[in-house]
Amino acid sequence: MQRRDVLKALGAAGLAQAFPLSALATGPDDTFQAFRRARQRHAWLAGWESVDRTVLPRTAVDVTGDWPAALRGSFYRNGPGLFDRSGQRYQHWFDGDGLLQAWRIGESGITHQARMIGTTKFVDEEQAGRFLYNAAGTEIPDARPVRNADGSNTANTAVMPLDGDLYALWEGGSAWEVDPDTLESRGAKTWREGLEAVPFSAHPLFEADGSVWNFGSAAYIGGGTVLIWRIDARGRLQSITPLDVGHRGYVHSFTMTDRHLLVMLAPLMLESELRGPYFDSLRWRPDQASKLLIIDKNDPSRPRHVDLPAGMVFHWADAYEQGGDIVLAGAWSSSGDLINSAFKGVMRGEPIHDDAPSALTEFRIDSAGRSRITTVSSLPVEFPEFDRRFSAAGGRTYLLAQPQANDSDYLDTVVAVDRTTGSTQQYRYGDHHMAEEHRFVPRPGSSTRDDGWLIGTAMDYRNGRTLLSVFDARRVADGPIAQARLNRTLPLSFHACFVAT
Repeated sequence: MQRRDVLKALGAAGLAQAFPLSALATGPDDTFQAFRRARQRHAWLAGWESVDRTVLPRTAVDVTGDWPAALRGSFYRNGPGLFDRSGQRYQHWFDGDGLLQAWRIGESGITHQARMIGTTKFVDEEQAGRFLYNAAGTEIPDARPVRNADGSNTANTAVMPLDGDLYALWEGGSAWEVDPDTLESRGAKTWREGLEAVPFSAHPLFEADGSVWNFGSAAYIGGGTVLIWRIDARGRLQSITPLDVGHRGYVHSFTMTDRHLLVMLAPLMLESELRGPYFDSLRWRPDQASKLLIIDKNDPSRPRHVDLPAGMVFHWADAYEQGGDIVLAGAWSSSGDLINSAFKGVMRGEPIHDDAPSALTEFRIDSAGRSRITTVSSLPVEFPEFDRRFSAAGGRTYLLAQPQANDSDYLDTVVAVDRTTGSTQQYRYGDHHMAEEHRFVPRPGSSTRDDGWLIGTAMDYRNGRTLLSVFDARRVADGPIAQARLNRTLPLSFHACFVAT
């Protein structure tokens, strides 16, 4: 198939909704009732409870501590915000419609606002008062067909600022443009005519010049193609390269060195033709290797690959090249079963229990394709972050962790791992808290590694509050130097970005 045919097919195809659907043992009605009963017993399930309105107007929040005078801008968060309609509930965490939040940090104080992202899907279902379309993990009875992937796009995973614009990102379809000030939706972004609804992942990577690399996976529609996107700093498409990798494994994010893009396909496989919800069609295959694609930025069309042990990485940290070796680190798990077991269970009100928690792990690949794997920290961790101004070895990796048992079985601790010395700093928010991804923000004018702040949110579900905290990135164990407190909880989000002013 020629490149233009591949792209045309990807743009025209939908997700699971385009295929006949198999019956499930339980349905959205059962999931709704199970969650409703569990929510009466467990306060921590506020993290998976639908938001109670579509727009939260800008509201001033209380601040304690000394907020850094140089830390000014907007902290955007995105994640699933609506899980229920008319007595039906999505069966997978990743299905919820996107809720975009903005914490505005200025000289006069801090405000918070939020809005459900007005995708085509959300607008149609809001008007109908019920779910109309099947999702990646849920079959909706009497669902309507969709024309392409954007008909079921929930825009619920991440946020990308680019040349003054703002995009809410999903895994299986277009970037969704939103107004950076009002958070109102502007519609699906088409980077070039003929590329409508082509997959544009939720984990883009930025070069120092502001240009963007991203990937798109055709596994969502049953294919074995990976797309490599290149967007310049002005938001103009430079290239899109389809790679027929012959592997229908799951890929959630990627990382890069100065010279190479690194994309790992996990053996979480589509075992047969896609005939039901996408996530129901995945099977963990521990007998198969993980395939790491090593893609030359100057010629993306001819990747090489290295086989790694069967494992799953949702989120990668840094990568660099040293003496002919490629070194990359991520939150590595020996199993991918979490994506269906725990992420479905929590929608019924069950704790997120992971039998194979991910640990910060480093992979060193030599020029012959041999790999050496080292566990950097054995703590159960996720959402790695680092000072992205630097690509060489060293510095800190910032993560969320769960070092001890808690009610929800969810992350509650911020961790900083010194990659040179191996030392670790920790700050635990405490009992009755769940933490969300924290991001590193460099101090303006600084050129020293890790000179800046770590900023992120956490839910205090006992007191019904959402906390925005800022840490000195070099002294995480000292706890937040300042904190803003929103007097309500919101569903747990996935990813965030900070836009300085």
